[in-house]
Amino acid sequence: MAPRHQLHLGPSRTNSLAIIEVDSPSPLASTGSSYGTPKRTTAQSRWPSGEQPTKNSLFQLPDELLAHIVELAISEDGSQNRKQRRTVCHNRIARILTKWYLPASQSKTSTVRSGTDHIFGSTVVAKDFADWLTGTRNLSIFGSFDGNEYDQTNGTITTHAWDVLARIAANFKDLEEFKIDYGGSSFEGSSFIVLSLIKRLRFPRLKRLEINGIWEWWDNGDVELARSPQMRTASFTTLRISGYRDRPQSAALLLQWPAVLTRLEFCNFSDNPEFENHRMDYPMFESWLRIHQNSLRHVEIGVLSRTASDRLFNATLFPKLEYLKLSRWQMRAPVQFSHEDSNVLGPSLKTFAWDFEEYGESWSDFGEAEANWITELAKCAISRKATLAKIEIQITPDACWEVTEEMEYPWDRIDSVRDQICRPNDLTLLYNKPVITKEAWLDLARAETLDIYADGADVDYLLNYDECSTLEEHKGLEHEFVQAYQGQDIRNYLIKLPNAP
Repeated sequence: MAPRHQLHLGPSRTNSLAIIEVDSPSPLASTGSSYGTPKRTTAQSRWPSGEQPTKNSLFQLPDELLAHIVELAISEDGSQNRKQRRTVCHNRIARILTKWYLPASQSKTSTVRSGTDHIFGSTVVAKDFADWLTGTRNLSIFGSFDGNEYDQTNGTITTHAWDVLARIAANFKDLEEFKIDYGGSSFEGSSFIVLSLIKRLRFPRLKRLEINGIWEWWDNGDVELARSPQMRTASFTTLRISGYRDRPQSAALLLQWPAVLTRLEFCNFSDNPEFENHRMDYPMFESWLRIHQNSLRHVEIGVLSRTASDRLFNATLFPKLEYLKLSRWQMRAPVQFSHEDSNVLGPSLKTFAWDFEEYGESWSDFGEAEANWITELAKCAISRKATLAKIEIQITPDACWEVTEEMEYPWDRIDSVRDQICRPNDLTLLYNKPVITKEAWLDLARAETLDIYADGADVDYLLNYDECSTLEEHKGLEHEFVQAYQGQDIRNYLIKLPNAP
């Protein structure tokens, strides 16, 4: 193995500070310094003949600085509030560089590490990653897009962050999973953010796209977004959208972007009730997704606009749909089963999930009306001999100050539906493991009745928030293994340079 060069900062021939190499001690030297003459390191001296990196390349840095970059990329330690900028596979690096940098990770579930620029707005290192790590398959970036400049000539937005995205799109041809997290930045005319994404991001092997944080809190009028020529051209089949606060037209463009869509996860939508064009409901999603009616197998849609239609998603329009999760809070109050509600039982639906997640879940959220609705849904599925095999109820109440002894333990109602209706008919009913046992819940109810808060007492210790249900554990592990990649030699992720003549 060729000896590794040790580089130093020292004086050059012009007495200026430079990166220098120090020759090995000469065995023939009898007097004076034991080191040879310092010489300036150049790009040519570090690369084979005819293979020089581009100006300001990451790989022109001395080994000492590259060591710090690698340490940051693979380190498991760090501040919890650092934002994710890009992901570097470390599995193989940790084994190759163990004796030089850090001990190998003992983690068996995660093979990625995160790094970030310490100078906000600096994209020099990010651009080098975009130019050199061209074999990346799973990428997650956190971008601040403040100060966007919209170009009316080509319908795109230009910033340094968009420049990095453009480089990624041009170079990462093997990318399979991509997450863009805008991190709470606000956008002027954010509908054009979606247009820019659709026009610029083209990954021929992309399977999953995740976007978080598209906002638009003001009304720009009833502007109809033009039909995108990129409609049904993207290769990804799984789309996850979260933190969405834009107009419905932008969501429609994103949903109609992939050529084939098999899985959609649309998390809670935060609308602005002052603007009519910010409202969304399930019928809108039905119309947008009709172009994927023969491919959709999994749909999750969170709470949308409460002032919009309360009609549930019609799963009968999607013959291959097997999993459907809808929000309890998009339904009328009090909830009451109707003939239209039975349309959630699509011809191939195997699992229906009822999600109670909101900003705060109450102990009274799953009451008698909710128990009756689930009972009627189960009876309808049984009488129709539908394909439904499983019902999931996802509820985790976190407000303890309203509990009274007169209230019924919420999970008793769910168990009653399971034991009386579902289990005798081979229908599975799953729910989150209770965050509190019935005995502790009764103690909590008695404490509330005695008004122990008057003395400043705290009863939160009665809640066991660390426990999770078998359903949650299973889903967590399933997602973890689906998302994980086993790392390879870092050189496999770098751009391939031509062989020297």
